[in-house]
Amino acid sequence: MFLAHYQGIFTTHSIPLIRIRQEEHRLFLFDFDSQSITDWQAGEHGIFALPANTRIKRKRSWRAFSILSLPEEGLLRFATQIPEECSAYKSALLRLRQGDEILLRGPFGPFLLPKENNPLIFIANGIGITPFRSMAATLAERDDSRPLGLLHMAHLQEHPLRPDMEGFLGNRTNTVLRFLTNREGFADGVRESVGMFGGEERYYLAGSQSFIRDVKRLLRFQGVPRRHINTDAFWGLSHS
Repeated sequence: MFLAHYQGIFTTHSIPLIRIRQEEHRLFLFDFDSQSITDWQAGEHGIFALPANTRIKRKRSWRAFSILSLPEEGLLRFATQIPEECSAYKSALLRLRQGDEILLRGPFGPFLLPKENNPLIFIANGIGITPFRSMAATLAERDDSRPLGLLHMAHLQEHPLRPDMEGFLGNRTNTVLRFLTNREGFADGVRESVGMFGGEERYYLAGSQSFIRDVKRLLRFQGVPRRHINTDAFWGLSHS
C-alpha cells in the first residue's frame, strides 16, 4: 500500500504556466494548467523540472513541491519563497512566461488525510505549511467538522499562506489556530496539543528535517504513539 502512493512518480505531464503571483515575504505562487492531470489528493507532491533551454545542470533543474490547489480549483499551484539572492533553479522559475511548459512528475506521496475521523493536529515551520493549504481546502469543501489544531512557527511574523488557512479554518468550531514566532512558546504549544481533543489526535508534521526531528521527539516524549505521527520533510528547504 505504501509503494502505491509513489506510483505517480513514474507519470509525467507537460504543464503550461498560467501566471506567477508574488505575495508578502517574497512568497511566489506558480499556477499551471492542470487539464492533462485527471486527479490528485490533498497533501501530494510533484517534481517540477525546468525546460531544457534554461541551461541549468540536469541535477539542479528540478525540485519537489507540495501541491497547494485542489482539482476543483481548475489549476495546479505550488508556492515557494524566493529571496533576492537565490538558486539558479528559482531564478529560472521567475523567468518563466505565460505558456512556458515545465515537466511534472506526479502527483504522488503518502502524506494524506486519514480515512478515519480522528481529530487532526497540523504542525509546520515556515514554508512547510504548504501541504496543509490543500488539506484545509479539502476539509472545508467536505464540510468536515472534526476537531483540528494548527501550530505554525515562523520568524518575524512571516507566516506564509496565513490568510488562506484562516479563510478555510477560521470559522470552524473545535478549531485552534496558533501562529507563533517564539521557540519556547511554540514548544509549549506542541505540548499543549497532546490530548487537546481527547487523546486520539493524528499529528501531521511538515517542514525542515531538523524541525520534524525535534517536534517528533517532543511528541514522543509526551507519549504520542509513533503510528499517530505523519511526517513530510521538505527536500528543498535547504536550497534558496
